[in-house]
Amino acid sequence: MAPLMGGREVVVANGRRILTGVDGITPQWGEVRGRRAEIGRYVVERDVEATALVAVIGKQLKEEIFGGEEALGRDLTIRGVRFRVVGILPALGNRQVDSER
Repeated sequence: MAPLMGGREVVVANGRRILTGVDGITPQWGEVRGRRAEIGRYVVERDVEATALVAVIGKQLKEEIFGGEEALGRDLTIRGVRFRVVGILPALGNRQVDSER
């Protein structure tokens, strides 16, 4: 089973506010979809077990928020909750998971 929960949210980071698609995922979701982080890592089981507040972001969102700056290890906030960026996904042709504005 690979549950997914999502919607559109405002992501706040690096002095920017971006309305984008946000998905709550599990490691299994990435396996089913064949998703791998291009930079950093994907969500892993120990993140789930520890209820770690981590984020894997799309390449487009990374560019919109951080530009050419390093994003790994940086924080972003969604609904007042701070998440640490642990991975960046490669760009997708249909923009799924990447920023959807």
